[in-house]
Amino acid sequence: MGVKLIMAVLSTVTIFLMARLCFSICQDNRAASLAAFICAIYPFFIFYSARVLSETVFLFFMTLFFWLLFDKSRSPLSRGVAAGLMHLTKPIFFYLFPLIWTWQYMVQKLSFKKVLLGALTTLVVASPWVIRNYLIFDDLVVNTASSGHILWEGNNPWNNTGGVSGSFEDPDAWLAVVPEGLSELEEDEWKKAEAIAFIKSHPMVFVKNAVRKLKRFWNFWPNSANHQGWIYKLIALGSFGPILLFAMIGTILLKQYRKELLLMIGVAAYLSALHAVILGSIRYRLPLEPLMIVVASMTLGHLWKKQKAPLTT
Repeated sequence: MGVKLIMAVLSTVTIFLMARLCFSICQDNRAASLAAFICAIYPFFIFYSARVLSETVFLFFMTLFFWLLFDKSRSPLSRGVAAGLMHLTKPIFFYLFPLIWTWQYMVQKLSFKKVLLGALTTLVVASPWVIRNYLIFDDLVVNTASSGHILWEGNNPWNNTGGVSGSFEDPDAWLAVVPEGLSELEEDEWKKAEAIAFIKSHPMVFVKNAVRKLKRFWNFWPNSANHQGWIYKLIALGSFGPILLFAMIGTILLKQYRKELLLMIGVAAYLSALHAVILGSIRYRLPLEPLMIVVASMTLGHLWKKQKAPLTT
């Protein structure tokens, strides 16, 4: 219960961070308030805030990071701390951080010194995990010793759905073939090698599964067999559907924010590509939804201003 209360507090504070993130881009109180309101009632955020999963913690740090990122007046140290805590919670942005730092320097026109300071701070905050892994595995492991596990789960002869192992025809076979007596790191390396070998020897299967994974990733309602009732589909479609629609409209209308939109589209493309390779689920799409809510809120704010603007003669 104590952990669930912490999750509820973090989820609640994320509402405030969502408003600050939106305002840091568009300086529009109406759009920021709308983003906070949507965040407060968004069914997917509420669903995960009641569960002991990393999603709620990651959303908190990610929303904090992007607020600090888009607000150039914020200290690069604060951005680096937020980025490091994001990585420690869920290391899915590991390969994206260099692109974000490049965007800061080339598009946001932040000084090289500030970008470097933020990057170094990120590495320092994440370093205890690297040191811990070195002491345990006697090897340099920056992320986790489960990347091979995830890759093998998504790319094996028994995965014909693109989803997690529970959706396989034989849910236990992919683990039954793992040799016994391997250390944690050796087992992960074995799974990674087997997954890569499977992809190379079955390229068309990999492509077909990648399409299935993208469909699962961008599905309007849950993929789980336990959440296929009409009420779940109605709630999911009525919440995510409009957000996706107005976020897509915003990428066309909000030309004045093209720098920020460029980065957010890049984040969406990166996560889509990543999960087309590993596993597809709407749960893994959750980190994109704060950004999509912000763009959708900005779009609605823009349309409101345009509708209220006096006609010129």
